[in-house]
Amino acid sequence: MNGIRNFTATPVSATEVQLSWSWLFSPEFFNIYHGTKKDTPLVKVGEDWDPGNPLTYIVTVADSTLPNFFKVSSVGADGIEGFFSPVLMTGTAPSCSPISFYNLKANRSGNTTVQLEWVTNPTVGDFRIDWRVVGSSDWGPKGVVSQPGGTIFFFEVPYVDYTIPYEFRVMYTDPYGFEVNVSDTVTAPLFEMLSIEAAAISQSKLKVTATSNCPPANYSIFVATSANGIFSYVDILPSSVNGSTVEFILENLSPERTLWIKVEGMTAYGFYDQSNVVSAKTMTKASIQMTEFARSQGDNNVVLGKVNFNGLTEIRIYESSSSSSPYQTKIYDTTLQFDYGQIPIMWGTFDHPAYFTAVGTNLDGDQVVSGTVSV
Repeated sequence: MNGIRNFTATPVSATEVQLSWSWLFSPEFFNIYHGTKKDTPLVKVGEDWDPGNPLTYIVTVADSTLPNFFKVSSVGADGIEGFFSPVLMTGTAPSCSPISFYNLKANRSGNTTVQLEWVTNPTVGDFRIDWRVVGSSDWGPKGVVSQPGGTIFFFEVPYVDYTIPYEFRVMYTDPYGFEVNVSDTVTAPLFEMLSIEAAAISQSKLKVTATSNCPPANYSIFVATSANGIFSYVDILPSSVNGSTVEFILENLSPERTLWIKVEGMTAYGFYDQSNVVSAKTMTKASIQMTEFARSQGDNNVVLGKVNFNGLTEIRIYESSSSSSPYQTKIYDTTLQFDYGQIPIMWGTFDHPAYFTAVGTNLDGDQVVSGTVSV
């Protein structure tokens, strides 16, 4: 049984509201509370008010015609509030312009967060954000975007479990806390691996790039040696992670090796998703070959020849007067624009027996040496 009875609140002037109540049990005194917004904590405006029965109290307000909220509490000899009256409202909220919601979206923005985005016509009130598990009748935790201004709004919903589908709605409340309009309901997508690509970057390396709809806690990569083979976990860390995009480099592979690859992302809650399977093949083994080396028929001191190469980034050619010292003089050094092709060569003047050796650098940075030719 509540010890506070017959509680009323009546405007008596433009800036005053009279509270009146009676009490059943004799308290030491009363506290008086006031606020101007629905469903928000009221502020104590009077305390240690000596009891009378019935009791009245005048509260000064900014405008008694607008919404004002009141309650009183009884306080015992021990200083503890024992009974509270119901909250009463006086005044009327002015009509608000219609509020429309456009393009409400829910996107995964982190490992345990969802970002809501929406557009409305300009407002002066607050937005309340509700969310719940899909299928539940109870709209659970609530967030507030206060006095936003403008027309485009964002709200970060914390601690959302990827394993559970959540749905969200946005409620517009006027400056007095009254619900004016509510958006449609949107559902945030569960964690998902979106795409994967794999390509050779050398004779022994494959680069794998995968994307997800939000950054998970960690990524893993798996490979198989045939289209129907068993996938094995590869114990390597990503070479880079940029937001929701991850990159792996598979190394120490043999040339012309084909692998089937997939990437898995796992959230902080242990929920995971795997990408599709893609295949990629390392490049052909690097090679360099010297062909058609001969002295020119027009000038015996001029040497002509061709260098065929594959899978190289650089070529250097050395000339020597002795087969036992093939690297005496570097006569040609170039960085290649293409990793395969043929280079025609013409040199002079060699008035002595000459030995030529070509050295290339492959895409892994390793040296590839041709045989030595003599002219």
